[in-house]
Amino acid sequence: MNDKRKIEDEIDFKDLLRDPIRLYGWFYLIVFVIILLGGIYYVKHLDVITINSMPQVIIPVDSTKNIEVELKKGGVKPAMDLDLVKNPTPEFIAKGKELFVSTCSSCHGQDGKGNGPAGGALNPKPRNFHSKDGWVNGRSLFEMYKSINDGIKGTGMSAYEYLPPSDRIAIIQYIRTFTDFPKITDEEILMELDFTYNLSAGTATPNQIPVKMALDNIVDESKEILKKSSSIAEFIENDQSPEASLLKSVTSNLKRFMNVYIVALSKQDFDNFTQKLIYDPISLGLKSSAIRLSKTQLRSIYTYLGKVYQRKIS
Repeated sequence: MNDKRKIEDEIDFKDLLRDPIRLYGWFYLIVFVIILLGGIYYVKHLDVITINSMPQVIIPVDSTKNIEVELKKGGVKPAMDLDLVKNPTPEFIAKGKELFVSTCSSCHGQDGKGNGPAGGALNPKPRNFHSKDGWVNGRSLFEMYKSINDGIKGTGMSAYEYLPPSDRIAIIQYIRTFTDFPKITDEEILMELDFTYNLSAGTATPNQIPVKMALDNIVDESKEILKKSSSIAEFIENDQSPEASLLKSVTSNLKRFMNVYIVALSKQDFDNFTQKLIYDPISLGLKSSAIRLSKTQLRSIYTYLGKVYQRKIS
C-alpha cells in the first residue's frame, strides 16, 4: 500500500486549517519579521522614546560682564594662634561652621552625617563625623588636619591645601562639636601639629593683579622685545664684519631669530646655545645649513651676538 502523500499543485487552505502543523515551518519567519519591524520602529522613534521629561532650565549669563580679579599685594599672613587650637572661641567655631557649609557640606551633609547630595555617587561614602568607626587617618586633631591638608588616597576626599591653616583648624573645631572626640593635648599641638605643618610661622601669599593688567603687561613686554629685536636685526643687517656676514648667511628670518635670541637664548651658555640651534634651526629663523656650522663658527656667532646684545640693551 502506498502511504506517500500526493504532491499538490496548489495549497489547499482548507486542508491547512484541518492540519495546522503544516504551518510550523513559517513560525520562525513570522517571529523574525515581528522582531525586525519592532527594531525598526524603536530606532526611528529613539529620540522620542528617550527624551528627557525634565523641563529645560536655562541660566541667564551676562557674557558682556567681565569678572575681574582684585588687585592684592602679597605678603606673609599672620601665624596661627595656637591657643585657638586648644581653646576655640565661639566666634572661631562659628567661622568653622560657615566654612564647613560652603566647603564640606556638599559631600558630608549639613549635619556632617555623610549624606550630602554630591556624596551619593562616591565609593567609599563620605565620612559620617558622628560615627567613631572606620576613620582612615584617625579622629585626633592632628589626624583630621592631615586628612584636610593631604587628602585621603582612594577616596573622594581631596587635599585642601589652598585653605589657610586657621580655616582648616576652624572647620575641625566645628566638626568636633558633633560628638565626643579625643582630647587635645599640648604635646599634640606642639610636637605633632606645629612641628609637622609649622602653623606658628605664618604663610606667604603671592601678589595678585587683575587679568587685564596682566595682559597689558604681557603686551607691553612683547612690544619691548619686538622693538629690541628689530633694532638689533637692523644693526646686524648693516654690519659688514665677518661674524655678522656668517650669521646672515645662515639666517632666513633675522628678526625672528633675534626675537628668539632675546627671549630664550641670550642667557644660555655656549653648549646649550649650540644644542638649541642645531636641534631645530628652521623654527628659530635659521636655514637648515646652520647645522653644518663648525664649533669655531658657532663660537664666533655666540660671542658676536652676546656683544651686540649687551651693547644695544645698555
